[in-house]
Amino acid sequence: MAKITSFEGKIPKRIGNYVVYRLDDQLIVRANSGFTSKGLKQKAKYALCLQNASEFGLLSKTCKAIRQVVADGLTLHNNLQVVNNLTKKMRSVLVYDTLHDRGNRNLKTALATSEAQNVMKGYAFTPDFKLQLQVTPEGLLVTVPEELLEVSNGYLGFCVQYLFFDFDSLTGYLERTTWQMEPLNSKVSFVLPVVAPGGVLLSMYRFSFFSLQEGEWLPVLPEQKGLVVF
Repeated sequence: MAKITSFEGKIPKRIGNYVVYRLDDQLIVRANSGFTSKGLKQKAKYALCLQNASEFGLLSKTCKAIRQVVADGLTLHNNLQVVNNLTKKMRSVLVYDTLHDRGNRNLKTALATSEAQNVMKGYAFTPDFKLQLQVTPEGLLVTVPEELLEVSNGYLGFCVQYLFFDFDSLTGYLERTTWQMEPLNSKVSFVLPVVAPGGVLLSMYRFSFFSLQEGEWLPVLPEQKGLVVF
């Protein structure tokens, strides 16, 4: 490979067996790899690449649609990590679609299986989620790290969100239980709903921090809010 830093006039795309392309303020000249879009579609050695690309395109669109439905429970400061983590998680779930050949697998079929649902349990949409959760016979016990206990007149808010989603139209909606507010402490307990409604794709615990000022709940610590699949 060679670099050309000074050039004028029209730039050829090929010079013999070499290809030429612009990169920033330079021209790059390298040997022709022989890789073409036609070869990608026709040669057997690229079959796996095509299969992965086919599945990844739909998976990415589906993940984006899900994020848009649950957006209010997600943090904004680390949005790229939220996106990448969900895509990675859903790709791992795709293997549970055993009804379709590779290249045609989809999340609708995969997430309909109990195996995929079990894999999703405990998944935190928010990276670096700091609350520790434990389901007890009495309900949900939340352990709050000391660094989050310094909010003046602080409360931890909790509700359960149910995600309903149409994989064909890539649209969905949420149903939510009433917020429960408890004073911030190292251990906080919440009551859990008895049963989820039918047709739910994902059931999620949602957490946010609040302060109570003059009888009004004001959100605080926006980077610490979380959404966890249960």
